[in-house]
Amino acid sequence: MLRFWGRGAQICEEAPAQLEVEVPLGAKAERPSNALVPRLLQLFGSPVEDAKCLAVSILNLLAGGMPQALADNMETCAPLIRLTG
Repeated sequence: MLRFWGRGAQICEEAPAQLEVEVPLGAKAERPSNALVPRLLQLFGSPVEDAKCLAVSILNLLAGGMPQALADNMETCAPLIRLTG
C-alpha cells in the first residue's frame, strides 16, 4: 500500500496540475484530486506512521496549488490534526 502512495507522491510532485484537470467519468467529469484528498485525510488516522507521513507529504505538495478538493475538505482535516507540545 505504501508503494502506491509513494507513487502518488511522485505524481503530485511532477504534475500537480494534472490532478485538477477534469476527467470524463461516466456521465460526468471528475477531478482526480476530488478522490485523492479525502483518502489522504483518512490516512491521518492510520496506526502506521509511514502512511501518515506520506499523507502529510502529498498534501503538502498539493497545498501549493490549493486544489478545490483540499479547500472543500479543510474542516474535515482540522480534527484529524492533533498538536503536541
